[in-house]
Amino acid sequence: MGSIIKRSWIFATAVLFLSTILLPVFAAEEADDDRPMIVDNSSTSSSSGNKGGVSEILSRMSQLENEIRQLRGDLELATHDIKQMKTRQRELYNDIDRRLSDMEKRVQGGTSFSAPPVASKKSKKSRKQASVKVPDYSKVDRGERKEYQAAFKLLRDSRYQQAIESFKAYLVKFPKGTFAVNAQYWLAEAHYVSRNFKEAIVEFNKVIKNYPKNSKVTGARIKIGYCYYELKQYAKAKKALKYVIRRYPRSSSAKLARIRLKRMREEGR
Repeated sequence: MGSIIKRSWIFATAVLFLSTILLPVFAAEEADDDRPMIVDNSSTSSSSGNKGGVSEILSRMSQLENEIRQLRGDLELATHDIKQMKTRQRELYNDIDRRLSDMEKRVQGGTSFSAPPVASKKSKKSRKQASVKVPDYSKVDRGERKEYQAAFKLLRDSRYQQAIESFKAYLVKFPKGTFAVNAQYWLAEAHYVSRNFKEAIVEFNKVIKNYPKNSKVTGARIKIGYCYYELKQYAKAKKALKYVIRRYPRSSSAKLARIRLKRMREEGR
């Protein structure tokens, strides 16, 4: 996109420059129509040279016009690609939001998830499944839910700075709210997609520190590795990514960490 704008500027400058050359020439030709014809063989070659120069300039202008038409086409394609990227991003956020909503519906009423059986050599009674309690979303305050959803909608609509402010406001108002961990994670994510990588690291670390047992911790850890990569702090990036692989070896985050580490090796990082 930057190269297109630069080339357009060069074209505009060339047109302005050419106009300063052509206008005096055309003006001189119009003034010569009122003068007596004077034949001077010594100036014939000079006149031919001027005409040749004008023809060359006009030819160059025609080429530049063709180039600007091509640039306009490139600009339209780039604009279309950006719109498609934003659409895909909104679809991704919508999918994540839908999954979170489905999860909330499944756990309404304070139900619990069953963890895998605990291995033990003791009696069968000790092999019962452990239950992990989850929040009762049916009791969530309507105002809290509405404020969180409004902030998430801003993120989904790519209004990142406004989303950042809204998530911050939610966390101030509901520091222990039902959606606090989600708000904290998406606050960090909003910084990440805005390329505010230092701020993103700070916010992702809050997810790890304040909600150590939440499932979003794995996502926060790998995003920290991504942030260090973007900041060109490759040693820290490797450390963060390797930790994800070691701590969560079978997770999707570990798979992503391996892919990024492979990319770093190929880049010679």
